[in-house]
Amino acid sequence: MVLLLGLLETIAIFGSTTGLILLWEHSSPARGIVSAALGLALVLRAAGYPAVRRRPSCERVLILGGGFVARRIADAMEAGPASPGRIVGMVPEKPDPTGPLLPYALPWGLQDLGRILEETAPERIIVALTKRRGLPMPQLLEARSRGVVVEDGVDAYERLTGEAALEALNSSTLIFAKDFRLPRLYLTLSRGLGLVVCALSLILLAPLFGLISLAILLDSGRPIFFVHERLGLGDRPFKLIKFRTLHPTRERRSQWIRDNSDRVTRVGRWLRRFRLDELPQLLNILRGEMTLIGPRPHPVSNREMFTENIPFYLLRSMIRPGVTGWAQVKYGYANGLDEEREKMRYDLFYLRHLSFRLDCRILLGTLKTVLLGAHQEEGEDRYPTFREAGGPGYERLAVISSHADFHRYMRLVRRASSYPAPPRRNSRKPNTVEPLRRPAERRATRDPGGNRIAPEAHL
Repeated sequence: MVLLLGLLETIAIFGSTTGLILLWEHSSPARGIVSAALGLALVLRAAGYPAVRRRPSCERVLILGGGFVARRIADAMEAGPASPGRIVGMVPEKPDPTGPLLPYALPWGLQDLGRILEETAPERIIVALTKRRGLPMPQLLEARSRGVVVEDGVDAYERLTGEAALEALNSSTLIFAKDFRLPRLYLTLSRGLGLVVCALSLILLAPLFGLISLAILLDSGRPIFFVHERLGLGDRPFKLIKFRTLHPTRERRSQWIRDNSDRVTRVGRWLRRFRLDELPQLLNILRGEMTLIGPRPHPVSNREMFTENIPFYLLRSMIRPGVTGWAQVKYGYANGLDEEREKMRYDLFYLRHLSFRLDCRILLGTLKTVLLGAHQEEGEDRYPTFREAGGPGYERLAVISSHADFHRYMRLVRRASSYPAPPRRNSRKPNTVEPLRRPAERRATRDPGGNRIAPEAHL
């Protein structure tokens, strides 16, 4: 049904486009074609949206697990109306009555997987268990023989979110993983195409280079360029070139723009918004120190801190750093160690899925940012965490950089009522924390006048 509506809507839009072309020739029937086609497109859009919201044709998905990865998979599948599946249940490893409530939780355990499969009739089973010990293999093999897709939780996490699950990875898995074997053909072609694009860009953008240089010179004087030591291929340092966007200072500060927002120049603010300050890095590409697409290079001074606090950080140096990258498109700028850890998820995902198709998505996202401007400028505060919003309380930040992300965020906030609220400080005993009480454990109390108070009235 959804595919049929989409096909008809495409035909209607094509008809309206044809009508506009005819209208250019001052043809009178074209007005009727345009009106009818646009009206049909609007009707199909209105009829198709509820159909997508109901998602009757989406595959039924059963999630085995209740940890971080399982919950993130559930959130990703509930992100928008065009979700790739419909969750029919979640089965945790061990029911925890004191832990946070699990959405879509079923009243059975893994030992009852046969009954669960009969009751829910899933078309896809995502195994997102923290430990695989005790997994009912006979029932899964039987489901596989009936055509049910059985997918690993880490693979599903990456497919749905576009980032790597750091919590589910370990050193031995990454050392022996085949995903990190860099294809020579891809690297060779990528390097060649990058050089061609870089040379053409330097020629075509020469007037823009001159205008930006003149604007910086008139706004804040010299120097025009900013040269900084960054980490490159094989963890070797190199000199990165950018347009200067900060006022020079001799004071030692951190490398994050959040701590240097008072130094941003007027021209620099616009250059950062449209990422134009990165253009001189085309020279780094010609010198073989960078490539067009890859993980962003970090300052040499932060290497020790990042290595100690960010898992698998040294894997970023497997390939040349890029002018733009998957983490830059999906996450934007980072202004702290926690945000750098989040960006590492996207860098690992890119390293595991190197392909020209992914590079094309990155280029399109970068082009969108250059033309429309960044949704979240460097140094700007992000939206609150789910914990601060009263939601699930995951450790990662909810980064809202588009309408789709905002839609996902609001859906999670609306679902926050199914999660217990964080512990509250007791006003009578300021140094103690009042433990959370579940509905079954709540007891009615009395006010100073002796009247009973409903449980919900004092929570």
